Amino acid sequence: MKNCPFCHNSPFRKNKLGYYQCDGCGLVIDEKMRLDTLQLDKIKDAYFEDSFTVEKDKWAQFFDGLNTSRVLKTISSFQNGGKKLLEIGIGHGDFLNGAKKQGFDVTGCETSKTIASYVQKKYGVEVFNGYVEDFPKEREFDVIVLRHVLEHMPDPINSMKKIVSLLKDKGVLYIAVPNIGSFNASFKGWVAYEPYHLFYYSDKALASLTGLFGLNIRKKETYEPFSGFFLTFLKTLRSAPTQT
Repeated sequence: MKNCPFCHNSPFRKNKLGYYQCDGCGLVIDEKMRLDTLQLDKIKDAYFEDSFTVEKDKWAQFFDGLNTSRVLKTISSFQNGGKKLLEIGIGHGDFLNGAKKQGFDVTGCETSKTIASYVQKKYGVEVFNGYVEDFPKEREFDVIVLRHVLEHMPDPINSMKKIVSLLKDKGVLYIAVPNIGSFNASFKGWVAYEPYHLFYYSDKALASLTGLFGLNIRKKETYEPFSGFFLTFLKTLRSAPTQT
């Protein structure tokens, strides 16, 4: 495989789990990247279109609320007062709604028509239905949020170029991705190994990507709730070959 598009000077080799990984920054590229755009869209639609379950139980809503508060607290510690916020990939809309309640002027960007329509109707927020590359270029935001979205993007450099163009000077860009450098990622049953994920980022790989656009990293951390450890352990046990 050709050299890494982020750090440029390192080749990809298969790691012990069979994924192509950059020797330099640790970026992992899934073999699905060999598929064309239409095939990739079919994989995404199978999980995030009509079959997507938009309603969640009360426990899920409770923990999502805690996570929203944690993310907004982090964002508020770095921003300079601007309240225009764009979330790319809006999930169930809980984060947009939470940010709206805290006084942000929120907008969403979502490729799924099903999700975009649901969130617009439920929370009364603006949602652009389409890819970020097609988002109106005249718009600018004080805060842009990508929570577990970057790993879905087939051309992260081009996507990031557009995202940075939408960010105001001294704006805040919040990115959350599964950390391929984490302890859990060394197990086959890691919960982040999903059919619709195309890239897996280490902290060094993410720094290499953002560095291409001159972004200054103010904070980085790995956060994994106990449920993540438990489910990784359980899925790894289930995937182990049985003895006969």
